[in-house]
Amino acid sequence: MSTAHRPTWNAAQGGENQSGNKLVRTTKVSARDLSSQTKIKERSGEQKEFEEKTQEDFRATLEAKEAKHFASKSQREQQESISFEAREALENGGGRRAEISDEERRAKKARLLQEVAEYANPFEEDADEEYAEPEEDEESEDDDEAELLREIEKIKQEKADEEKRKRDEEKKEEAEKHKERALTANPLLAGSGGMMFGGAKKWTDDAVFFNQAKNAPKPKQRFVNDAVRSNFHRKFLSKYMP
Repeated sequence: MSTAHRPTWNAAQGGENQSGNKLVRTTKVSARDLSSQTKIKERSGEQKEFEEKTQEDFRATLEAKEAKHFASKSQREQQESISFEAREALENGGGRRAEISDEERRAKKARLLQEVAEYANPFEEDADEEYAEPEEDEESEDDDEAELLREIEKIKQEKADEEKRKRDEEKKEEAEKHKERALTANPLLAGSGGMMFGGAKKWTDDAVFFNQAKNAPKPKQRFVNDAVRSNFHRKFLSKYMP
């Protein structure tokens, strides 16, 4: 149930000497004046066990990682202590393997050179024959080139004529516009068909907006003291009473 209609605590409590009784103190206290949170909240047993167990797990994990790190570090230091000559001997398998690798490298190089030579001339029986280029008709080639040049010159000439025609048209239009501006800019030189001195026409200057009420019927004014016989009342009744 809502207590919005009740007065607040301070207004309902009244004065200190309420009902003329000062011997006995009232036992009524406002709910907001009551003491709350009188005890400190402590964690339960399950929460404590979980926290301790989690800390133990973290510690064990950290110790295991540290041991692994130190073990790998000691192995790396042992490997670095090996001399450079011994490591090279282990990787190459000794000087004999190095000599074999050099021989293999030279043999591979010779084999590649032989393959390149075979690719350059795959048919040995035709090695002495010279390569003969096919003969071409030089005269026909010259004729084609001349025809192509003539066609290019023709296209260039057409483009130049078209550009000249466009420039002439633009100059002619610009001259006409300049002449029209010179005639219409001065209101004294402008004729009847030119622009008016007053400037542009307003949208209300149209003939539709002039003399609208010249032929409209003028109703006769009637002054009646009775509201029932007024024109407004008669018009109102005519909507509902034929």
